[in-house]
Amino acid sequence: MLTSNNGLLVTAWRKHYRSHMSDMTSGGYEIYEQIYEEMRKNSQIGAINRSSFEKALGTLGPPSRQLAAFWSRFDRRPDAVLSKSLILAVLYMLHLEFWHPKSDGTAIHSSPPSEDQIERFRAMAIWESCRCYPPCDLVWNFSADDYGMWRSNGTEAIGRRATCLLYRLHCEKKWAQASVPPGTKYKSSLETKSESMDADRLFKSCRRAWLLKGLN
Repeated sequence: MLTSNNGLLVTAWRKHYRSHMSDMTSGGYEIYEQIYEEMRKNSQIGAINRSSFEKALGTLGPPSRQLAAFWSRFDRRPDAVLSKSLILAVLYMLHLEFWHPKSDGTAIHSSPPSEDQIERFRAMAIWESCRCYPPCDLVWNFSADDYGMWRSNGTEAIGRRATCLLYRLHCEKKWAQASVPPGTKYKSSLETKSESMDADRLFKSCRRAWLLKGLN
């Protein structure tokens, strides 16, 4: 069973997200990781199969048959051990389809994940080093969308973040997705079209490397 602390994490997690993966932040993502680590720590086999996953969720989880349907999106064998990335993905899908239904009681997103989503799910636990130069302190994860989410890798390069092309383009794209008053303009920190193109190219390189690591 998840501890009471992690039960509170699930409750907080339900409140944190709204609908789609694009709402995910690195702070919210950490809740997935804490739940995963609690499950792994309490598993008798040192890894997580469907039985240990179901046991860890206890009354917080769906009925066995429904959980089996989520699990079989990645592996139909009940005794299969899933990678950390796929456990995080199952937790994410449980959130959208079981823990956080719309006000009418239906699932926020009930269709099976697309091939593109499956590909991203396989890399969900991976954080890829930034491609900027000189190197900044950021690592990237593209589970949410093409411009990803970031967190610090704890180096001493924090001061270089302001000059990082990827970080600057990320902020611009996220601002464009946000709900802002009509007519509000965003002053881009990417000063030239060339800078913007370079940032997009570096993002694509970082995202490709991240996806390839998920396939290995």
